[in-house]
Amino acid sequence: MNEVTCGVAGPMLVTYTTWVLCEARRAGLRRLRFLSREGQVLFELARILAPALDVDVDLEYVHGNRLTWSLAAADAGRLGRPSWLFNGLLEFGPAELCARLKLPAAFVPRLVSAGFTERSIGAGPADREARAAGLREFLGLEPVVAALSATVGSARRLLADYAAQHRLLDATTAMVDTGWVGRQVDALIAVGGGPEGERPRVLFWGYQPSSPAQADNADIFRAYMYNTVTGHGTLLPDAPFVMEMFCTSDHGTLVEYVRDPDGRVVPVLAASRNVAAEQWGLGRYRAALYCFAEAVAQRCVHWDQDLRSMVRRLLELFWHHPTAAEAAIWGGFPYEFTSDGSIITSVARPLRDPAERVRVDDPPWLAGSLLLGDLT
Repeated sequence: MNEVTCGVAGPMLVTYTTWVLCEARRAGLRRLRFLSREGQVLFELARILAPALDVDVDLEYVHGNRLTWSLAAADAGRLGRPSWLFNGLLEFGPAELCARLKLPAAFVPRLVSAGFTERSIGAGPADREARAAGLREFLGLEPVVAALSATVGSARRLLADYAAQHRLLDATTAMVDTGWVGRQVDALIAVGGGPEGERPRVLFWGYQPSSPAQADNADIFRAYMYNTVTGHGTLLPDAPFVMEMFCTSDHGTLVEYVRDPDGRVVPVLAASRNVAAEQWGLGRYRAALYCFAEAVAQRCVHWDQDLRSMVRRLLELFWHHPTAAEAAIWGGFPYEFTSDGSIITSVARPLRDPAERVRVDDPPWLAGSLLLGDLT
């Protein structure tokens, strides 16, 4: 494990975090807000590296996710239209969906009768389309739209207040995350809650909006490895899997925001611990990663070197040409198949032929899976 941690993950994450801190100094930023959940490890690395770089900014780890922020920015009467948010809702079962949308339990039978049955990973296209059609029908019912209006309105107010508490939308703030298309940030900007006329900066490892419509705020995004809007760097298709694995948090995803007795908005998490990652060895991985960062902070004097070509090569070697030991250890890493973390598979499973990789729930690491197949 330590070889990949210090030979691949460490260089990838430390060089990115160094760039983030240098960008903050160059742009005169006062705050860096690291977005959950991938931002947790980046936040800890920034705390280690900032003193060595002589960067004095306010560092904070804040909670958010695409589903919660997108729901707050949504139009309750249009939730049934094709969108990333609609596809995200399809990941839930009937009872879970009603609970997440703050709908009364009495709505669950109506949702099921519309054709939105319990999810099944191995379901075929026809089954998935039937669930989608059922959900669209349900979301268009007048009583449901009325109830959703209250849900969305409450979510919007809570998010706006949370953003104001942590100054997420100030012009001298940058939000930091691994990437990728920027939907979450766009949703927050649509909700508002910051100083009028101001927008924050966004610092990503990679920025790749999938369409011009998703690049409305592209001017506030800067990316370390690649930015498909500006043409900076070269797109790395497998990077999200690797970065999200290396940046796995030690807690569950955000479920919602609530107000505490003092009126402050606080996050409610699905779980306080990431048990699957702990069992895999998250603690050992984190300890080695932080030791690597501390060694760099103590010894490095060439902070201005551009190491992105090295990072690209390390990523490609690890992901496409792993050793047997790397496949055995990292192939068992718990990969969250759904955005809420309720279905967990592994990054790799034994395969003997790439043609076997046809299941919807197949792990993303093909090279690791084929290597594991050779070992069994």
